[in-house]
Amino acid sequence: MRLVEIGRIKGPEGKKGDRGAKGDRGLDGVNGVENDTAVAGYVETLSSKTRAATDRLYRPRVAADIGAVGDGVADDTEALVALIDAAGDGEAVRIPAGKYKLTRALRIDSKSIQIDATGAFFTQFGNAGVFSFHGGLGPVQAASFIRTEVQNDRPYSYWRVASAGTFDPGGIAKLASDDIMPGGRIGVGERADRAGEFLKIISVDGNVLKVAGAPRGVYTQNIRIAALISRSFTLEGGSYGYNTLGDKQANPVGFTSCITPVVRNITIRNSPGPALSFTNCYAYDASNVVVESAENSPTLLQYGYGISDTVCEAGVVTNLTASNCRHAFTTGTVGTPPNSSMLNYGMTRNTRVSNSTARGTDSTAWDTHLVSDGVQFISCTAEGCYTGINFRGYNHKAIDCRVVDAWAAVTVMDEFANGGESYGHEVDGLTWAGIYSVPIRFSIRQEGHPMGAFIETRPSYFRNVRGQASLGSSTGVLYVPGATAVCENFSIDVVGEAPTDGALFQVAGGNLTLRDSIFDFRRMTAGTYAPVWGRGADAVDAKPTTVIADRLFVRNNAEVASRMSVVKRNGFGSITLSDVIFDYAPTSNYSGSLGGDTANNPTRLGYIAREGQRRNSAVSVYTTATNPGSALEISNDPVVTVIYNLAAPFTVSPPREPNRLGQRLVILNVGSSTVTIPAVGTISGTAKTLGSSQEAALVWTGSSWRIVA
Repeated sequence: MRLVEIGRIKGPEGKKGDRGAKGDRGLDGVNGVENDTAVAGYVETLSSKTRAATDRLYRPRVAADIGAVGDGVADDTEALVALIDAAGDGEAVRIPAGKYKLTRALRIDSKSIQIDATGAFFTQFGNAGVFSFHGGLGPVQAASFIRTEVQNDRPYSYWRVASAGTFDPGGIAKLASDDIMPGGRIGVGERADRAGEFLKIISVDGNVLKVAGAPRGVYTQNIRIAALISRSFTLEGGSYGYNTLGDKQANPVGFTSCITPVVRNITIRNSPGPALSFTNCYAYDASNVVVESAENSPTLLQYGYGISDTVCEAGVVTNLTASNCRHAFTTGTVGTPPNSSMLNYGMTRNTRVSNSTARGTDSTAWDTHLVSDGVQFISCTAEGCYTGINFRGYNHKAIDCRVVDAWAAVTVMDEFANGGESYGHEVDGLTWAGIYSVPIRFSIRQEGHPMGAFIETRPSYFRNVRGQASLGSSTGVLYVPGATAVCENFSIDVVGEAPTDGALFQVAGGNLTLRDSIFDFRRMTAGTYAPVWGRGADAVDAKPTTVIADRLFVRNNAEVASRMSVVKRNGFGSITLSDVIFDYAPTSNYSGSLGGDTANNPTRLGYIAREGQRRNSAVSVYTTATNPGSALEISNDPVVTVIYNLAAPFTVSPPREPNRLGQRLVILNVGSSTVTIPAVGTISGTAKTLGSSQEAALVWTGSSWRIVA
């Protein structure tokens, strides 16, 4: 018989019991000091997984969680100040979504902090900013330069300080002196742009600091140094603006004397001053910033900049969109008397602005001021702005930029009344459309400048430029007075009616080198024109002009050629053209008055025309070059006829492909004087003299041109 264990048989489920008593009240809200202490102790005992869950639990989700109303009507200033003050050094603060009315600035100046304001809208009703972040400088002390030395191909400098206690390896220091920077603005009284820079500390040995790099300024007067206090600031998200502008002079978000501050994903509207400002900061990072309006009323001291960079170094701006402001981005200095706060000493250096767009700016979209160095604009666009890019200062770059519907694409200025300097700039990759003045315009060393009698010989470079010259409203492509420009690889489409007296490239008391470019004049409907115009400056200066043009290709037709000259020249200086190819030769070699000392500053025209000249043959070319070898560059035909009109002897360069044995070159003299073909250099055989309308034949043997007939 089988036994069954009765105790293991489960009976039917019983009734659910009564509800238990209510538990104790939970911890107080997140604003309570007691709660903060209690939560901190409690969270510390939890596992990382439980701690993360608790963080989410106590993260504020609505304005009331931080003691604010968040309706845009009630004043939430004190609630936000309390929230920020309660955060520990380096902690993150979350401001929940809501509309916050402010009546004074939220200033952070004693600790590092990370603020996430995603979804929050701030409206400032006072004459102040919204967020103001301050890092600060340590004690200021005297400094003296010891030496610069090169180690492993890198320069390092050594500075002696009174006490090295506040300086740490890897830290940043600010160096300043009362020396006035060359090319800076001289203000009222003793105000001036004074020398200063940031130093990256490599090591500390006693009271000697080893820093990266050689000094970039001249430091002789009242040299002093201070450590930049290492505080970390991050601002994420939020929308910022003002109820009314009136005569307010403030900027919504500002960073002062900070190391690597970060701001991203913010929108600023209706700003009465610079929307986002960085002053005396090192290596700031601003990304995904939208500025929709910044008031530009200089008479009220409201300078509506999108982003303002004042004496910062190594800043980075990415994905800025700015509209309806004075400048989308600009640099600046604040003139200061001697022995002042180090805050405004120095200049903006090595800032990079990329992938950004400006629309409808009152002045230049992408701007630099005097005593700024090495600012880069990369893949930036200006649409409907007064000017696209303005270079003042030194060594700035614009790479792959685009300008649409503007007065000018690029300007280079030195603020002549202030005796400023502007040189060493580089544009590499520029396109424009809808420019209604000269697209590239210099204003350098003009009348009133202390160096106005001298040309600025330190060049600026323009490469890989594409655009249209609409002659109905524009007088050319580039205007260079008092400066030196090197232009390469331009492709310009000339459209409309030319002015009575004009040229694509105009040089007045300056220097121009133009190479490897194509100009298409076939849509020029009327008027007289030339590719290049060299003219002396006004008689007051009488600065000589120098133009060198090499390897140019000018597309035209017979009708346009009848209204063109090869060059225009007036006044002092010289013009030299070589390897310039026209489809059809212009009616005249030059127009204008030669003037000046033509014996020592001659006009040398070396050009060829590849079609329609004297003989109706696609392989006939016309040249005024003393070396007609360029004719071989435009035809692969086995026989090329060069139509020549100069009395001077010439040489012939080898074909581009030296193995083209049997290549035939026919020289036809259409001038009134005789032409001698000498048997020297690359020409062999018996020398031959050609009278008017006579011709000679040369054949390439692989090592020389042999005269055969």
